[in-house]
Amino acid sequence: MRCSWSLLRRISLLGLWVLGLSGAFVLIRSPWPTRGERWLPAHEAESVSSATPSPSSLPLPTNLLADGADGADGADLGPNVVESAAASATIPAASNWIFQDPVVDPPGFRAFQRELEEQQRSLRSKKDPQWLIFCFKPHGIGNWMLGLASALLMAWLTGRLFAHMGNPRSCEWFGAKSPLCRWQEDFLPQKLRERVQDFVSNPLSTKVKMRDLEHLKIYWKGCSYRRVCKEMKFKQILVVTSGAWFGELFLDHTLFSQRMQAAFHRTARDKAVIADIYAPLSRWLFSPGSELQQEIENYVGSHLRSESVSVCLQGRWGSRTEFENGKACIDEMMAAPWWPGTLVIHVASMSNNFREKVKATYPGVNVTWPSWDASVRAQKDDSTAYKDMLLTGKCHILVAPNGGSTYTYTPTAMYHSVVVRNKPNCSDLPFLPYWKLFPEPKMQLDIAHQCGKVPHC
Repeated sequence: MRCSWSLLRRISLLGLWVLGLSGAFVLIRSPWPTRGERWLPAHEAESVSSATPSPSSLPLPTNLLADGADGADGADLGPNVVESAAASATIPAASNWIFQDPVVDPPGFRAFQRELEEQQRSLRSKKDPQWLIFCFKPHGIGNWMLGLASALLMAWLTGRLFAHMGNPRSCEWFGAKSPLCRWQEDFLPQKLRERVQDFVSNPLSTKVKMRDLEHLKIYWKGCSYRRVCKEMKFKQILVVTSGAWFGELFLDHTLFSQRMQAAFHRTARDKAVIADIYAPLSRWLFSPGSELQQEIENYVGSHLRSESVSVCLQGRWGSRTEFENGKACIDEMMAAPWWPGTLVIHVASMSNNFREKVKATYPGVNVTWPSWDASVRAQKDDSTAYKDMLLTGKCHILVAPNGGSTYTYTPTAMYHSVVVRNKPNCSDLPFLPYWKLFPEPKMQLDIAHQCGKVPHC
């Protein structure tokens, strides 16, 4: 009996030792299912995502951090998850993850960045490189960002030197790490810049003189996107104009699909291999500079960092439909068994009446918006609009009843926040597929289905 007890004690100690080791490591799954798995020390895994902005940096309500928050299957939630807190029997453990999913770039994204930067340097030193120049005067910041990011991918894939024109004030918004300030109008040789400006302003009068220049316009309606699905043989200077997201088309392109997969595929929490394209691009290209970032963080620190779950409610036009659909979604979540019971609402709207109506509807809830919104009455493409845009991604959940608005695509991708668009069943959020909670931007191409099928290459 002594030997048996001694053996059991040794086995128990061995089990505790193994569990101790498991706490020091995080399983990082490869985006390619055939490659198996690899292990990284937890501190190395944390360094990958610790510098990336995320709504998960907000303190989580303590009753959301129940023991066993990694769910019934024991799946690891990533390095940003708080491992222990007060248990709560009323919150199903499997639902907690939507508030704390960590920001992770695809494993191949760093290689993509290096390759693109090297391509820009190499082509800039050539005498007559092939250019891709994105030229789009913003008619909505969201549209400008989606079109620019798509054009940048196109330049990378086709081996063209990239530059952009049309929004010279963007460098007042973005941080020094964004390459866009290096690749704006001044990046172009002066004569080429003047030729492009002349061509875009007077295309009919200058067409004969521009035999080496071509203008590709990708509209929301119609079949113009089909041109990027072919071999893409264009003239030496290609000017691209678009306010739509067409970068996802390259995933299905026979010439470029493998490069896109290598750069942007990763394994999500539910073990599905997903294409994570726009989120890492938005963090690299469109993150705010230090001054604007401080303004945003001051507001977040004063109003959204609390013991509550934060919900951003977008009422773009302040319409009755936006209000009713948004309220229905919030009420469904608050009535769900997984909801923690406390709430703060950030209202994003150009309508002061909409903001005040939301506040009056939830008298016991902290309903808030920034003081600078007092001057907002209509759509403007300025720094205030940019700050307001980013704030919609700073909540744990964004409710956007106007699902077609591109205004919130960038912030929810950048900060990796859960987004609810249109009218889903909001009470089922924690149990929806990963790609529905953290979706790629909607391409919005061929809205009238004039091409006879959903846009793809």
